[in-house]
Amino acid sequence: MGRHANLNEMERSRIICLRDSGSNISEIARELNMTRNTVRKWIRCYGSEVHVNTMPRNVQPRIFTPERLQQLVEVYQQQPFTPIRTFSVQYESTTETVRQALKRAVPRAIPARTHLRDIWRQKRGPTKVVRACIGASKSIYN
Repeated sequence: MGRHANLNEMERSRIICLRDSGSNISEIARELNMTRNTVRKWIRCYGSEVHVNTMPRNVQPRIFTPERLQQLVEVYQQQPFTPIRTFSVQYESTTETVRQALKRAVPRAIPARTHLRDIWRQKRGPTKVVRACIGASKSIYN
């Protein structure tokens, strides 16, 4: 609806009743303490209709049903370094939709860098890591 105010049914019906009684947009806006643009918008939307109930919204079906989401999570956990783009092509959705679905389904994923750092330290051992870091810093500053 943009920048316009979202009004409840009572406020919308007051606008339409005042319009039907012959008031112009400026008078209605002044009486109801609203902007003329807001009054004009609701008269344009509901002026020709009898009721001012909330219009039904066009709701699209979810891309990820619980079964598809579970399948996505399983594949993602087996192959965490697969690009999101691959999943978006497979599930015919945008990368942002896949990213948000994974974020909701796997809220505490282990960051890849932390996980890889721990594996690296286990393979090299703590003393070798320190020596490697000291050696690297000496070579950088020399």
